[in-house]
Amino acid sequence: MDIREEDKFCLKDMIIKIRTGVVLVVLLVTGVVSGFGQERRSNNDYQYVLIEAVKHKNLGNISEAIKRYNLVIKEKEDCDVAYYEVGNIYLMTNQFELARKNLEIAYNLDETNQWYTLAYLNSLGALEEYETLAEILKKKIEMLELENKVNVLSLEKKIIHYKKYA
Repeated sequence: MDIREEDKFCLKDMIIKIRTGVVLVVLLVTGVVSGFGQERRSNNDYQYVLIEAVKHKNLGNISEAIKRYNLVIKEKEDCDVAYYEVGNIYLMTNQFELARKNLEIAYNLDETNQWYTLAYLNSLGALEEYETLAEILKKKIEMLELENKVNVLSLEKKIIHYKKYA
């Protein structure tokens, strides 16, 4: 089945909007916006700016979203979601070097996050940095193999335990 370029763009756009919506919902549910709507904000101003960045991104105001994500990064250098989101914007706008830089930071801040990993790998592929891409994939495969071994051992222990009482 051959997918037209228009459909690919629409699909990517829809995925970005869904991810952004999920991030916003998670931020709202976890109480990030506890002071939302109040005149005075706490030391967590970056959270307010992060929500504003998500809003601008959802509204298609890409340059405003980038400005706000960069403000968040300036205030809170370990905010992995800001690096991820701005990196994705750069990736979608074919600014691959900026995308790689930001997505690499997000990935390094949380290597277990599958979305960060996938986006970082996409940026490496776009820049044809295949050696780095291959190294990361190899590391991920080794981690999965180790997890599988641990899961098998755990399952074997449970089977032995249940056989004692069967």
